[in-house]
Amino acid sequence: MLITADIGNTNSVFGLWQQSRLLDSIRISTDATKTEYEWYVLLKTWIKHGNEKQGDNKISSVSIASVVPNIKEALFQAFDRLNISHIIELNYKSKVPLEFNYLGRETLGADRIANAISATKYYHKNVIVVDFGTAITFCLIKNNIYYGGVIAPGYSSALRALISNTAKLPQINFTRKSDILGSGTIDSMENGMYFGWKGLIEEILFKLRKKFNSDENFLCIATGGISKSLDFLESNFDIIDPDLTLKGLKYYYELSKKTNVQ
Repeated sequence: MLITADIGNTNSVFGLWQQSRLLDSIRISTDATKTEYEWYVLLKTWIKHGNEKQGDNKISSVSIASVVPNIKEALFQAFDRLNISHIIELNYKSKVPLEFNYLGRETLGADRIANAISATKYYHKNVIVVDFGTAITFCLIKNNIYYGGVIAPGYSSALRALISNTAKLPQINFTRKSDILGSGTIDSMENGMYFGWKGLIEEILFKLRKKFNSDENFLCIATGGISKSLDFLESNFDIIDPDLTLKGLKYYYELSKKTNVQ
């Protein structure tokens, strides 16, 4: 069995795989103050729950992508406590079946690489991947060449900034709206978040699709923690796949076995 681990700035998502089947996944708050023992307890409890579904199976390996370097030591120690010694890490140096036309590849987040190899492996050679996380990241891949994309503030990040920098604006939830004109402060904030993010997504996708003057169509894929809850995505995306990053890490693990990556 295999664990895939996508370590993000706000949340970390772990997947438990048996061969090609994703048995279970869990989303855990990414907290740099968590000790290796806390990670160990959380993961052990989750693994036990996953094994109850399929029987007691040993975890052989971990395939991980992280954009939070300062939790790596504690997390790797937790894996060691779980008797998992084979850990492979996807990063900008990793050999993957893509070419990169990207300035400063060392700054490219490992999660974006995982999304790119997953999208081109399982869906299409021409794709635009949008990951809804702490930031909203757009990645454009054409003919298996990674050309770059766009990074915009995520919904939760922007809302926290808005509330923390104002004296009277309250906490709100992301709410589906139909009338652009807000009838009160909360209604106006909800409209701003809903229509603002809807417009942001649609405008950036429109311009990315027009970037290359060719007849080739781009398949648009949405992923990330809230990708299933945004109703306007269905009209803008061909595929909504919340597990795209985990699939990419599973694919990288398979590649590593063929090339003896450690």
